[in-house]
Amino acid sequence: MSCADLMETLQMYVDGTTDPEESRRAEDHLAECEDCRHRVEGWRRVARVVAGLEPVMAPEGFADRVMESIRREAAVPRRVAIHDSHESLTVSWTWAAAAGLMIALGLVLWLGPEGSAAANVARGLLQFLASLLGR
Repeated sequence: MSCADLMETLQMYVDGTTDPEESRRAEDHLAECEDCRHRVEGWRRVARVVAGLEPVMAPEGFADRVMESIRREAAVPRRVAIHDSHESLTVSWTWAAAAGLMIALGLVLWLGPEGSAAANVARGLLQFLASLLGR
């Protein structure tokens, strides 16, 4: 199998979410592939750094202040006209940014491994955005 074919398995292996057969495949590949060994060691270093971070507590009322700021910002009309030869379309920058973020997060979920940390973060951000939109 090629490195590209095993990328998802290797990410899951680092996350500790592989079954025994996947772990064996990952270990066999890592025994033969120096590039993947370096890549996996990099992922492990990042995981150790993240795991060693102290939790940060938000100040009292932080979430309320953020939500109020978002409501005030959303109330200010910021529009840009996009013109082409057929029609004119006005798009709110706020909605355009939110749509772009949702597309990016959706791509992480679609293309990334199911149980990876990136997929879990993307899923949480999508839930947060949906709660902001009242969905």
